[in-house]
Amino acid sequence: MSSIATTAETETKSGSSLRLAATLIREKSRQGLLAVSALWLIACSLSIWFCTWDDSYILFRYARNLVNGWGLVFNAGQRVEGYTGFLWVFLLAAGTRVTSDPILISKILGIIFQLSVLAGGYFLCRQVATEKTPMYGFALILTASNTHFIAGTVSGLETPLFTSLLCWSLVAYLHAIQETIPRRREGWCAAACTSACWTIKAGRCRGLARAKWKRSGGIRPRIRCEPRVSSQR
Repeated sequence: MSSIATTAETETKSGSSLRLAATLIREKSRQGLLAVSALWLIACSLSIWFCTWDDSYILFRYARNLVNGWGLVFNAGQRVEGYTGFLWVFLLAAGTRVTSDPILISKILGIIFQLSVLAGGYFLCRQVATEKTPMYGFALILTASNTHFIAGTVSGLETPLFTSLLCWSLVAYLHAIQETIPRRREGWCAAACTSACWTIKAGRCRGLARAKWKRSGGIRPRIRCEPRVSSQR
């Protein structure tokens, strides 16, 4: 009996060591893919460094006027909300006080936030991966090779910030539902979602519309379309 028990314990230990080795291999693979994707993103971003989208100059002008003390205006004395990224304008304004060049700040922040998206994708792969469905992190390579993802890095727009906040809000949400005390991560998830809503105006409108739809009981209103009858004969 003792020999059978010893054999069973040996097989259990060998099985656990094999699972540990497989986990370490997957972890090393994910870390390697994260490093390769980050280097690839930086190299591609530097290759198109001087590619700045024209819409971003609206945000640059608002940020520069805010730093000069004229407020969130496009032209001094004309209080018109013409920007789409409220939080992004404030980040550009904070950086402009240091370098006086909002274009350079937007590109540096774009690279930082896009790298944080890859880091968030790495943690998402770790959370979703199981023994039956190992996630090695090839999604990181695909994300870093996407042309829109690369172009958005140095475009000057608020897309990298918005994507990063959405990605990390998903990471915090998955952590919250996996923990025994989910309230520890709910605050981070709510903060990231709120910041994302204040980054892009379209995201804020969608969030308010979704909240209103849920508050009304989840019933979508039916719109009755009737043909227009012209009063002129």
